Amino acid sequence: MTDRDVYEVPGLREPVEIRIDQWGVPHLYAASQDDLFLAQGFNAARDRLFQLDLWRRRGLGLLAEVLGEKYAEHDRAARLFLYRGDMAEEWRAYGDDTERVTTAFVDGINAFVALCRADAIQLPPEFALLKYEPAYWQPSDVARIRSHGLQYNLRDEVARAFTLRDHGPDAEELRRRREPAPHRLRVPEGLDLSVIPADVLRVYEMATTPPWAAGAAPRQGLDGSNNWVIAPSRTATGRPLLANDPHRGIALPALRYLAHLSAPGIDAVGAGEPALPGISIGHNGHVAFGLTIFPIDQEDLYVYRTNPANPHEYWYQDHWEPMTRVTEPIPVRGGEPVEAELWFTRHGPVIRELPGRNAAFAVRAAWLGPGMAPYLGSMDYMRAASPDAFVAAMRRWGAPGENQVYASPDGTIGWRPAGRVPVRPGWDGTLPVPGDGRYEWDGFLDVEELPSVRDPAQGWFATANELNLPPTYPNAEKTVTYDWYAPTRHDRITEELSAHEAWTVEECVQLQTDYVSLPGRRIQRLLAGLGEAGAEGDSMAGARAPGDPSADASAPGRVPSGDGVTAGSMTGDVAPAPARRGGHAGDGTAVAGAAERGTATAAGAAVRGRSAALGGGPRAAAGGAAAAGGATGGDAGTGTAAVEGAGGRGIGTAAGAAVRGRSAALGGGPRAAAGGATGGGAGTGTAAVEGAGGRGIGMAADVTGSGHVTGSGHATSLGRATTPGVRLAAALALLRGWDARLTAESPAAALFEVWYRRHLRPALLTRALDAVVDEGQRERALARILPAEDAAADARVDLELLDGDPDPELLLGTLAAAVEELTGLLGADPDAWSWGALHHAHPHHPIAALLDGPAPRWASVGPVPRGGSGDTVGAAAYGAGFRQTAGATFRIVVDVGSWDDSVAMNSPGQSGVPGSPHYDDLFASWAADGSFPLLYSREAVEKHTRRTITLRPSAGDAQGAAQGAAQAADPKGR
Repeated sequence: MTDRDVYEVPGLREPVEIRIDQWGVPHLYAASQDDLFLAQGFNAARDRLFQLDLWRRRGLGLLAEVLGEKYAEHDRAARLFLYRGDMAEEWRAYGDDTERVTTAFVDGINAFVALCRADAIQLPPEFALLKYEPAYWQPSDVARIRSHGLQYNLRDEVARAFTLRDHGPDAEELRRRREPAPHRLRVPEGLDLSVIPADVLRVYEMATTPPWAAGAAPRQGLDGSNNWVIAPSRTATGRPLLANDPHRGIALPALRYLAHLSAPGIDAVGAGEPALPGISIGHNGHVAFGLTIFPIDQEDLYVYRTNPANPHEYWYQDHWEPMTRVTEPIPVRGGEPVEAELWFTRHGPVIRELPGRNAAFAVRAAWLGPGMAPYLGSMDYMRAASPDAFVAAMRRWGAPGENQVYASPDGTIGWRPAGRVPVRPGWDGTLPVPGDGRYEWDGFLDVEELPSVRDPAQGWFATANELNLPPTYPNAEKTVTYDWYAPTRHDRITEELSAHEAWTVEECVQLQTDYVSLPGRRIQRLLAGLGEAGAEGDSMAGARAPGDPSADASAPGRVPSGDGVTAGSMTGDVAPAPARRGGHAGDGTAVAGAAERGTATAAGAAVRGRSAALGGGPRAAAGGAAAAGGATGGDAGTGTAAVEGAGGRGIGTAAGAAVRGRSAALGGGPRAAAGGATGGGAGTGTAAVEGAGGRGIGMAADVTGSGHVTGSGHATSLGRATTPGVRLAAALALLRGWDARLTAESPAAALFEVWYRRHLRPALLTRALDAVVDEGQRERALARILPAEDAAADARVDLELLDGDPDPELLLGTLAAAVEELTGLLGADPDAWSWGALHHAHPHHPIAALLDGPAPRWASVGPVPRGGSGDTVGAAAYGAGFRQTAGATFRIVVDVGSWDDSVAMNSPGQSGVPGSPHYDDLFASWAADGSFPLLYSREAVEKHTRRTITLRPSAGDAQGAAQGAAQAADPKGR
């Protein structure tokens, strides 16, 4: 039995059927592509109207019109970064029919907007709360908005300039690894670093960061991804596999939207951004495709000398050149329009002016050119009928830079990076440059000049935003970038893909949610032989490493930033720091007790989606079986977990072991964890759950038990330690017995993450800075080079500093401080510690930041315990409060050729409408690292259909009337 709805939609020529399956995925069937994309727009608005309206208003600079004058400054910033070129040239730069498809898509959005305006009951509740109506769209809106893409590398070149200017080249070597190495920094001739103000990127950040997320860390460095393709020779079925899990902000609603688009000439299923037609990740029955960021340097900061007599003239090729002035009224709710004055140089928008220093600053961005609207370039490749056609379609791709992997049923697999790479003759884009004409772009590289792979001999290919240019690529002459992501995730993926030859869809999902910490594994080896003396006395009691910020147990490990500016300029070669000893973070040595793929795991090892052997053979578990790392062995005694602040989703912790909707093997037998489980010893008492740090993450505080089993099966007596020295020795034992997995259930994972990120890393960098900067500059320098709390930082700097000097006093001192901090956060009994009691996901709806009063209950989902970190394949970057800020809320694994056996995930749910059954129905499954079938065949879709929507053409001339009404109501498309 399914629900049925019928809508009359202006513009349709034939009826369109939309079948919504039990996971909220719409399957659209149309008689023509024109009808199909119109229906896609209508359906996207049906599920995501407020998200679409907010996306458009933010991108066009129209927030103040409905939210008030305080958003006018954001609107001005957004308008600086709109596409302002010729629209005919813009549309020609994409696929052959992109303008036509986009027009149909926008007509569908407008049809639903008109429906909502005529019948307020259709409006999502956000509009009533904010007291405004959704706007009509123009097709050009989709192409002109650019600020939602992922941009590289303006932030890095400015941060590099500041570090170089204020603290010197050796400090910069500690801040950011440049690759390919060696790379010698050279300050461009004529650049005065002292003139660049600390707030030079303020307007750029306003343009590229939603104001409701203004407190978040800059996205660059967080938004990575993983993807891989596996040849038939290395899969269990003899068919290729493709996996993709993009890492973006943890958002409500979800950033992406899954849809199945079927009409003559197209039958594609997968995900895209809801404001764009088509899909960008998925398959079309001929080719499967997935993307990660290929971080092409597509941005530069230009520094101008301006005319003392006229600050809107700048020196360019021996003359004063005038800036271009554009004025636009910004409509303001409840007030008069604000006149926005926008200035542009020949290079791009002016983001900062310093008349007192005769200086101005502008951004040149490849993504502001024609054909560069983020992800709109997918229109051609999503309909490719063969691998060759797919690769040919990638020639049109502009932004952002992407690693595209692909696979087809004939066994072909491949990798094609794509995106427009600026040609910079004689300079490399690593630092800002003077805007006087000496540092210009000379077009773009042809995509064929970039490397690519077809059917690699190893039988697989993976990308994770790491440096993947072959050693023979001439990056000095054809610079892609020197700012790549750390190779940590790729190293772990390589380790797993190389070790196994019969891959399945399920195993790919397991790898996507793998929580092995390679930094943890490396650092763990340094602990052998440390701390024996500390177990006998208090020689290490209260020890602090130099620069350790842990005097306050709640200190986040960062030092306040200073604002000092060193006068003067630097020009010429900048020498890098001397080479340091040490290997790389991807060392693949196994750790005792670590679960091997396809083998039984030791008691207490977290098993995500696999079987756990506890006194017996493999055991299947629907949705994943867990032998919780924090569970206590013994009998199968149970109790009740009262979970406070877990959103009523049955998320509980048992003696610190978060049992997330799975079954837990305790004492040798399976036991369902419904709403939270407790275990351990012979006791069965109630677990009183208290919030960790006020965050509402459950922690069992009074579960009795006779001991604790770590991830590798080693018991500890840390809970009975009475002196700092004994506690330190017990902490060492806990980490030595750890399997290096950052599972939510693991006490050792909680200790490691608090130690490494909040104590050890700052202490290592402080020690390194001792030889680089004066003592009075050390705190400012540390604040400059410490990674953002939730950035996926490069562990190689830390690991090489440790390899060069694994100072026992520093290791033990910072570990002691971490134990004290963790005691303050989670209590004195480490048996009750778990990483998930700190690390959690708790997405918030933008309405929570936009309302002046209290937000409705549906404005957030969760919290739920989470595993992982920014260093794990299952990426889960987090901020100072341990709240996950980025990760893979969307995942897909395609069984190429047996399409119905593909799986996906899109958390928290497909719909953005509060009250919809698909608003947050996938959140718990996502938190448990689950997936659902991504259906493709008509038979499978009909079997799992839960609701059917029929779109019918309107009678008479309704199409012209609706379009005319849209233009009359809002002739400028606002």
